[in-house]
Amino acid sequence: MTYLFHAFRNPWHLLLFAVGIFAGFLLNPLVFWPAFLAVDTVILLGLSTHKKFRRYVDALEGAESAALRLRAQRNAIAAGSRFYREKLRQLDFDLLQIRRNFASHASSQLVKDNSLSALAELEEQYIRLLYNLMKQREILEKGGDVEVLSEEIRRLEEEISATAPHLTEPKQVRLDILKKRRENAIHARRNCEFIEEQLKMLEESFRLVHEESLQASELDTIARHIAQTVTRLHVVNETLKQMERLPEFAMADEIASGRVRVN
Repeated sequence: MTYLFHAFRNPWHLLLFAVGIFAGFLLNPLVFWPAFLAVDTVILLGLSTHKKFRRYVDALEGAESAALRLRAQRNAIAAGSRFYREKLRQLDFDLLQIRRNFASHASSQLVKDNSLSALAELEEQYIRLLYNLMKQREILEKGGDVEVLSEEIRRLEEEISATAPHLTEPKQVRLDILKKRRENAIHARRNCEFIEEQLKMLEESFRLVHEESLQASELDTIARHIAQTVTRLHVVNETLKQMERLPEFAMADEIASGRVRVN
């Protein structure tokens, strides 16, 4: 049904459909309408089953889904603590200044368009990183401190060694749970450290581009810096995808529950 819907909305089909309806008022309706509807059905079925058209629709819906996810993440950050709001405000300020400088100084439209497109990709990556940092810190806050969990595990292991055999099993189950919680906390801490370093790198890149964009003669150099940063961040994508597979990153649930509002 999705492919049929997009086939019907295709501008060329809508034009043909409008011409057909107009012609229907001028020609014999008993002959024209059955023939027109039959031809239109064949066109829709042919278009909606075409491989290239289906790839186009899949790419279009993927882009729309990514844009929706990005807006949801941005809104979640804006609703977070002051630390995250300040990060987002600084990002918007830097990008606004960079885009203004490019609009004023860019001598080549191609360089300008490519650089602005790459900047939009960097903005998306920064928001994803910042959102992931917020979620990883939430996991740490809920899961407990690694050192505290380690101390609890040490005490429980001592208790088990001195416990009667018939009481060992429930304590062992609790010990396994504590070890799993500690493992999750260690993983979340490492993720936080990784994300924080990536955010620092991006922030310095934005500052550098902002400073260099004030000089019209540096635009080609800036474009190269932006392209290099985008290339480095492609490696980060896989790590982010792994983090976003966790239940805490199920944006669809947050949007459905109303906790995150999408503008």
